[in-house]
Amino acid sequence: ALGCVYYITFHTCRSYFVSGIVKLNSSKWRDGTALGCFINSGIYGPANPLAAVLRSPPIAIGLSWAVILFEVTFPLAILNSSLCLGYLVFGLCFHLANVYLLGLNRFLFAWAAAYPAVFWCSLYGVR
Repeated sequence: ALGCVYYITFHTCRSYFVSGIVKLNSSKWRDGTALGCFINSGIYGPANPLAAVLRSPPIAIGLSWAVILFEVTFPLAILNSSLCLGYLVFGLCFHLANVYLLGLNRFLFAWAAAYPAVFWCSLYGVR
């Protein structure tokens, strides 16, 4: 059972980290245009009224970099339980925003289900 907790934590941290590295290597994510592309696409359903705010270049750049930094540094969450709690709250808000703005509901449940394992490792698992 303990091996499963470590396995879940490792892959959760790895998936965020790899996703962040991919975004960091993308000029469209670094300049905020990728976020606008997601919001303006019809793939995820009709645009949300809040989406207009995200079309502002400074806001799009800031949010893009917040996502990149969150994802790249997520593995640090297992080093300290207080830090981990902050990462998990930010992650939950991030995934809820994706559900609300983009209709990407499958990620919310997948990552939220892994969060208890990550938190456990931040408390007891990595020393």
